[in-house]
Amino acid sequence: MNLSLSDKLNHILESISSLYAEGWLAVLFIALIIIELFLTSKKKLVLGVVALIGLAINFLFIQKTGTGNEAPFMLGLLAIHKSSLFFKYLFNFSGMVVILMMMLSGNNKQEDFKNYGEFYSLFIAIILGLNLMAMANNLLMVYLSIELVSITSYVLTVFKFDKKGAEGGIKYLLFGAISSGVMLYGMSLLYGFSGSLVFSEIASGLAHIPTIPVIIALGMTLGGLFFKISAAPFHIWTPDVYEAAPTPLVAFFSVAPKAAGIAVLLTFIQGFENFVQEEKGIIYLLGFVAGLSILIGNFSAIWQKSAKRMLAYSSIAHSGFLLLAIIPLSASGYSGLYFYLGIYVFMNFAAFVFIQFFEETSGNDSIEKMKGTGLSFPVIGILVVTIMIALTGLPITAGFTAKLFIFSALWEAYQNSGEGFMLTLFIFGLFNTLIALFYYLKIPFFMFFRPNENQQFSIQPVQTALLVVLTLPLIFFFFKPDVLTGFLNTLLF
Repeated sequence: MNLSLSDKLNHILESISSLYAEGWLAVLFIALIIIELFLTSKKKLVLGVVALIGLAINFLFIQKTGTGNEAPFMLGLLAIHKSSLFFKYLFNFSGMVVILMMMLSGNNKQEDFKNYGEFYSLFIAIILGLNLMAMANNLLMVYLSIELVSITSYVLTVFKFDKKGAEGGIKYLLFGAISSGVMLYGMSLLYGFSGSLVFSEIASGLAHIPTIPVIIALGMTLGGLFFKISAAPFHIWTPDVYEAAPTPLVAFFSVAPKAAGIAVLLTFIQGFENFVQEEKGIIYLLGFVAGLSILIGNFSAIWQKSAKRMLAYSSIAHSGFLLLAIIPLSASGYSGLYFYLGIYVFMNFAAFVFIQFFEETSGNDSIEKMKGTGLSFPVIGILVVTIMIALTGLPITAGFTAKLFIFSALWEAYQNSGEGFMLTLFIFGLFNTLIALFYYLKIPFFMFFRPNENQQFSIQPVQTALLVVLTLPLIFFFFKPDVLTGFLNTLLF
């Protein structure tokens, strides 16, 4: 953009109106730090209410910025488009659920740490970074927003301030630094080949570059995104971090950063769509990563005795299914992807809400310790069975509908192209859905078919209410998927 300095400053000032939501998050970040200075007691409650109200207000700012011009702004660094609004709503909703989980947590030493001001403010900073990832229109902004999310996540991972948390945080930092370096090197190659950092200009600048160097550069760049969505082989940090971090934060890690990585990946794929359709190397790479993620995630989860580690490997498998939705490069695939993400939010948060409340009263998240819980608390047992069935992808839950949309897109792509690669992924995905039964139904098995041994679990009515609110949509959207698809079509297409 060849503008004078004054023109650039004017352009930036004019762009501020498109960043009301992000500006509000920055104000909320500072406000939480300042408010804590004047509090001597009930910090968790007061700061939680402030953060919760702040995020509720932020929905209005997201809606306001979404009604404006969709052209790039901030000198082309950012762009608001319909899919970015979907992701910002998802991040904001996820943030509110995490804050509710924090406010409803008990006094267990594992979870009830004292640094609430720092936790809530850094957590708001993560949401800010995720918003910027969803709007990024430039390689520099992609990198900076990912680092904002990553560095803040490293810090929050150790907020239990114990040995396990420190170990998980160090592993997260080391693997994150390596993937960041690989991604940055790939980005530098793309810039060197095209002479631009803007996605649309990069795609056109690569027209005369040999295919193999471009695939290498794109592959290295995508490596950083695979790390962010916990896709294999960049998944190694996931189980340790999930086990070490505070459970509400783990629930957030399993949903929001994964969705943000998918948002950036979509921007990349759509920006290079012509290249990807002509040269299948990137599609084969995505297919390989998707298959490897599903395979490693499912088979590793079978052997886990910790519920959080089991869900960590589960999230790796779900990353593979999300990638499967992108591979057809079709409208039906993208629709299935957004539907899957919308349902995934409810499935994963509901699972972690139960694990958090169980962990607080029993002392750990061992699956074997859940023996007889379903018989002692039948309502909770029924809810957990519903959640696990949804995560598996079986009727009568919306998890089945979400996977059905993805498999339908793969089958449609196979029929249109006749490529055996699409059929292989289709069959592979179906086979692994059956494998998932072995570990997802392990929790209901112990809850209902093993006798109660020294049952220590207890749950408050308000905690049960939160679990019900997160679980009911899994049933409702199975019988009424058109409600969610209609909303998504209105928002996105």
